[in-house]
Amino acid sequence: MTTTTSDLARSRATTTPPPRYDPLAQFAQTPPHTPIDVRRAVRTFWAFALVAAGIGITVWLIVLIHAAVFHPRTVGLLDRLTPTSIEALTITFPAGKVELPPAVMPVIAYIFLILLASIGARIAAMMMKQGVSLLREEPAPEKPEADLALPPLASDA
Repeated sequence: MTTTTSDLARSRATTTPPPRYDPLAQFAQTPPHTPIDVRRAVRTFWAFALVAAGIGITVWLIVLIHAAVFHPRTVGLLDRLTPTSIEALTITFPAGKVELPPAVMPVIAYIFLILLASIGARIAAMMMKQGVSLLREEPAPEKPEADLALPPLASDA
């Protein structure tokens, strides 16, 4: 059996040479995974931070109210704000004296407690709301507004 030069050239052309070892080939290839989306990672971080801060403020607010209101035997807020003597309820002006009734101080104390508790609860709720809204997917780009005008009426002719 004789081989011609064209057969020999054809057999060499169809075979691929064995791959050479390239130590830098791993850096020339594209990564097998998608790169990290930094914007999404930052949104997730701040979302969890806001939710955690909102929960922390809520727990702190509950502990603070409990400590301010309740003592082991009595209501602590009333003990702190109720004056010890009748003279403490008297306001002296150059024109005369004003005596406050003893029931005014507990009412004022409860009004301040409700006011501070509502402010703290609102702050905590807003922090948790903002954190949860950041955890949601980003909103789709706004679509152009559709023409809100009514279509023209067809003629009755």
